[in-house]
Amino acid sequence: MGENQQNLENNKSVSEEPPTKNKLPKHPVEIIKMRKNGGITIPKKIREQLVENEDETLMFAFWQEDNKLIFQKVKEYEIQDLNLVQKEKKASNSSATNATKSPRRRTKKASTKAGPQPELSRYFPFQIDNQEKIASAIESTFYKLVEQPPKIEEAIERIKYVLINYSTGSNTNDARLKNTIILFLADVIEKTKEPSLIEILIYAKDNLIKNIRSQYLREQSLIILVVSALYLKADEVCIDLINRIIRGIQLYKEPYAIMQGFKGLVKELTKSQAPLEESVVNPIKDSILSFIKGFSCPGKNEDDPPIVHAKLSTDSAVQLIDLLQDLHLIEEAETIAKDLLAELPTDDIYIDQVRQKISDLRKIHI
Repeated sequence: MGENQQNLENNKSVSEEPPTKNKLPKHPVEIIKMRKNGGITIPKKIREQLVENEDETLMFAFWQEDNKLIFQKVKEYEIQDLNLVQKEKKASNSSATNATKSPRRRTKKASTKAGPQPELSRYFPFQIDNQEKIASAIESTFYKLVEQPPKIEEAIERIKYVLINYSTGSNTNDARLKNTIILFLADVIEKTKEPSLIEILIYAKDNLIKNIRSQYLREQSLIILVVSALYLKADEVCIDLINRIIRGIQLYKEPYAIMQGFKGLVKELTKSQAPLEESVVNPIKDSILSFIKGFSCPGKNEDDPPIVHAKLSTDSAVQLIDLLQDLHLIEEAETIAKDLLAELPTDDIYIDQVRQKISDLRKIHI
């Protein structure tokens, strides 16, 4: 009896040991009750602080740390970067049933949204890191920009998210990423021609171009935005972009690179079939004339010596005159061709080509 009594007392002393005290917050709190079905109601005051847009569906990342249940508000496009809990698959009661059921695959549903659609293949001319995640973010952002009115602030927020999370620090990869975003934005503008998208055009001009280290991709991105500016009739933005392109061409030292720069610009301008105002084409005309005659311009950096461009070869000059013709600057092209002919020695192998060009331009002019 004595031994049993002792054991009972020992067990009693263990069971009566006070539980560890829960560490409670010191600041004021709201109490949330969970219903039997698992639903909870967030207090109105907190809801009002969380909801930025009436159309927004609130989403939270939820996890447990020790005795804390933590909710963190997340955006829809951030979910793909979260480490999601994998749900356990329910075991089937019958192997025969499994055999008759086709496997469930996670396939992307065709878009049922009306209106313009994204063309993801156009946005990725080069392979880049995290391409699948970037494509998913771009696709969802596309639909935000084609809404009426476009959700421009949200779109810019999503673009910033992509740049922050998917830039790798590699100049080549990051230049390609920015070029991809510019191609995407240009496609939205081309498809909608929505005037309010000038805001996102200016964002791309001021925030994306300057950080593209590749001179080739920077030039291509500027040309893409020039066409976008034409679609939106944003002449001031267009002229600014053209002047940047011309300045980039001035920094080339090889005639081939100079020719390709002008050809790429004129090709995209004419392909767009957008009306070309004199204020847009005049800087191109003046710059072409400078290269034909020869000129000097400031170096790349303030302390660099001036860059001296000797006048181009006759063959190259004729090619640039062809570009003026493509821009429908027939009278100007004829005048420049006549000036070029007057300066040519009689034994120049291209003299007959220049004469023929003048004759062709005169016929078009008449």
